[in-house]
Amino acid sequence: MVKIIKLWKTCFACPAQWEGKLDNGQYVYIRYRWGIFRVGIADCINDAINNSVCIEEIGSQLDGFMETKQMLKLVRKINIKASLPILIESHLPNSRL
Repeated sequence: MVKIIKLWKTCFACPAQWEGKLDNGQYVYIRYRWGIFRVGIADCINDAINNSVCIEEIGSQLDGFMETKQMLKLVRKINIKASLPILIESHLPNSRL
């Protein structure tokens, strides 16, 4: 099981999305848009964005809003440890991660 150690909410809604870093050095990209929740994990953030390891339809076709607490519950279901204090900023720093 990997653990999210840093996380930024990069977009509030349509899509709701987060980018972060895992304890194994990989990056995580989490997105909710069009009712579809997806998580990508890779060695660089661009690959994490393009390679989803989990895709689940959980809402209507026009849905794109998700609270961070709801997202954390969903990532725990796919064996990613996460808790609310990891949310560092509501936007990415200039260095991108």
